[in-house]
Amino acid sequence: MVVMHGPNGCALAFTIDGYEYPGKETGYDANWLFVRVDIKHSRGDWWFRSAWMTTVDARRLAQWLEDAASGQVDHSWTTYFLLLTLAHTPSQASIVSATFTRKALPHWHSETNGRELVVPLGLNAGDVRAFAADWTAQLSKYPVRGECR
Repeated sequence: MVVMHGPNGCALAFTIDGYEYPGKETGYDANWLFVRVDIKHSRGDWWFRSAWMTTVDARRLAQWLEDAASGQVDHSWTTYFLLLTLAHTPSQASIVSATFTRKALPHWHSETNGRELVVPLGLNAGDVRAFAADWTAQLSKYPVRGECR
């Protein structure tokens, strides 16, 4: 597993944990993936696991990461359930930022801190590309099953 690093020791890892409906062979429902997200943060580490993207979306994310590493994206990548948004934020500190919302927030984040938590990630293009390459390798085990829109 490759980790995308951020300033102040922050880090992010994605692990595909199987299809949500392994018995289905085709169609939209057959293509949902369980994904575990592990986050390292100076205030405390946390993780969440959910079926929050399809095989098609996971491939779009791989391309988005490659484009972000090259500085060639003009939009953010957001999950269906608004658990996580990745944004291209080129600065001296990071290339990408992850915004966590709803059930993806850590236990120590209270409503007084707002409805989201932004974590800077991707210290350099190589770090983001390595993360994208690992994600693509994981995806090779989970093909799109039938037609999925």
